Amino acid sequence: MNEITIFSVAEWFLNKEPMTHKKLQKLCWYAYSWFIYIENDSPEDLTNKLFDCKFQAWVHGPVSTELYDIYKGSGMTLLETSKSPKFNAEVEKFLNDIFDNYGEFDGGELESITHQELPWKNARGDLKPYEASQNVISDKDIFKEYAER
Repeated sequence: MNEITIFSVAEWFLNKEPMTHKKLQKLCWYAYSWFIYIENDSPEDLTNKLFDCKFQAWVHGPVSTELYDIYKGSGMTLLETSKSPKFNAEVEKFLNDIFDNYGEFDGGELESITHQELPWKNARGDLKPYEASQNVISDKDIFKEYAER
């Protein structure tokens, strides 16, 4: 199996349906976040990750700058891909579960959901809703958010 990256996960989601950049960012965020919680035993040791990435607490929710750089000019255009990454059965099931839980929402709805969650709120701190931020979202906060559910 090839190494999993945010780009291969994004392509996997784009194979499910065309979607906006915002929705794609949020689906990748939820895949990253839930994997951290499910595959680690403690917030003190978060070595198991679906892919290596740091999400920032932007105005519209968690954003991977690497993924942003690829799709930043797309606006509200529906993104598509001709690539079809393959993962092992366990990862495929996991990504299907993420899509089954979050795929029905559009980018704005997913943004709203992320704004209610501890990781994004903590990384934003006292910033006003419209203030730009490059604050990195803590993996420890991610683990704690999902451990409380």
